[in-house]
Amino acid sequence: MITHFFKRHISQFHKILITVIVVCLFLSIFLYIKEGPGKRFVFVFESMDYDSLYTEERWMQTDSPLTKDDFVIKELLLGPETYRYKALFKNGTKSLFNYREGNSIYVNLSEDASMQDESTSNTQKACELMRLNIKHLVRGIKNVTIFIAGNEICGKDFVKANDLAK
Repeated sequence: MITHFFKRHISQFHKILITVIVVCLFLSIFLYIKEGPGKRFVFVFESMDYDSLYTEERWMQTDSPLTKDDFVIKELLLGPETYRYKALFKNGTKSLFNYREGNSIYVNLSEDASMQDESTSNTQKACELMRLNIKHLVRGIKNVTIFIAGNEICGKDFVKANDLAK
């Protein structure tokens, strides 16, 4: 019955057009499943309203020119996208460099990182959250040393996430 309808009421051009659209649809679904939107990262930030930690999801495009280390640090410095979460450091803070050696990473932040206000975590908690995020998101990292304007601020010891919420 349906084939009879197609034979009778749809021209050759429309048949080709429908075939092309269906093929494109299946091709795009296949490529999306194969490639995906990128690599998924889950970041932890502090809440402004509650004494607890919350997560946000970010995606790194598969063709990104950034390394995984650079992407994680850049996204942490950009801060949360959710309205009532605290940024780790003040807006404008930049990573002057980050250097990875074995299972350690060294991050030097601009001087803006030392300035705090009510919308940012205090410096010690910000460093601990940065450490927690980097350790969780970048495979093989056990030690994170953070510098602000060339001065070591936070050593290599990690704290547990439960201790951060206190």
